[in-house]
Amino acid sequence: MNEINQIKNEPLRKSRILLVDDEPGLRTAVKTFLEDEGFEIFIAVDGEDGWEKAQTVFPDLIISDV
Repeated sequence: MNEINQIKNEPLRKSRILLVDDEPGLRTAVKTFLEDEGFEIFIAVDGEDGWEKAQTVFPDLIISDV
């Protein structure tokens, strides 16, 4: 992906992560850590919310608790 973007002179897109968790403190901590690592983070508070957001955000990765 990097080579293709460099050839087209397009900026690199941050990888998108959808974080699905019902615990606010954990969501905040994980979101902060991942943003510091350069990822674009989207938050969902439960499975239904996560499913809806996944259909619009098209994340590269979904992180969810069981």
